[in-house]
This record gives sequence, structure tokens and C-alpha cells, in this order.
Amino acid sequence: MTIQKVNIQQAFYDVLMRESFDKFTALQLRDAVGKRPSEDKDEAELRKLVYRTLNRLTHKGLLLKKEPIAGKKPQYHKTEAFKDAHWHILDKVTTEEVTDSSASTNDWLASRLEQCESDFIACLSEFETYKDLCEQAPYLNAKLQDVRTRTREQSSKLLGEIRALKIALSLS
Repeated sequence: MTIQKVNIQQAFYDVLMRESFDKFTALQLRDAVGKRPSEDKDEAELRKLVYRTLNRLTHKGLLLKKEPIAGKKPQYHKTEAFKDAHWHILDKVTTEEVTDSSASTNDWLASRLEQCESDFIACLSEFETYKDLCEQAPYLNAKLQDVRTRTREQSSKLLGEIRALKIALSLS
């Protein structure tokens, strides 16, 4: 069995490494992490983070999820792989990093949108040129049909990408 490298936040690491913390529910983990003075008290975000962490650790085989019996909550048990894992502790992300990341993401999205729009215009021009060639020289029609079809498909893909990028930009 290979030793896995696992990224985990400091608060979860501190709670999960306690010997006494085994056979626990998601609520117990949330409460234990939430009691730490350094943690934010946003319950909804903490709950999401707990479930994402539990799902990731379960998927990696570090925790075993025991299904509930008669209306009880599922329990999580540490596996042997949990004890052998190589833990990489993550610090909390600061709001400055998120702001910088958001600005650079917007720049990247805008640049990619500009490139896609340019490619889309070139694709439309290419398609129109093939269409004109086929009208002026009908004997080329059969030979250019595949190229025209690929160009039309490419323009459709680019249009979809442009729409997705515009939506992503409006949301960020």
C-alpha cells in the first residue's frame, strides 16, 4: 500500500489526530472544529467544509463511513491508511489572496474571451470564403464540403465558449 499525501486544514488535522477522536459523526467533527478559537463561526461554510473534507478523506480510503442504523447519523472510522498518510497542513486563505486571485482570474477570463472572439471572427470569415469559392467554382464543392463542415463546427464550439466565458466574467 502506498502512503498518500493528503492536504488538510490545520483545524481538521488537530481534531482528527487526537486518539480519542474515532468513530465520530459529521456533527461531532463540525462541533470540535467550530470550538477552536481561531476558526470562523460561519456555520453554513463550516458545515460545507466538514462534508467536503469527510467526502475527500473517505474517497481516499482514509476514513470508513459506516451507514446509520435506524435513523442515526452515519459514523466515520479511521482506517490503517489514515495512520500511514503523509499530512500536508494548509493555512487559512486570506482575503487579500482571494482578491488578488479574483483580479488575476478576471484578467485571464477577459484575455481568453478576447482570443475566442478573434478566433470566432476568423472562423466565420473562413466559412464565408469556402462558401464563396464553392459558388464561384462549383467543382470544388465536394472537395471543400468536409472543411466547411469542420469550420462550422469549430465556430459553434467557439460561440459556446464565448457564452461560457461571458457568464463566468459576469459572475466573478
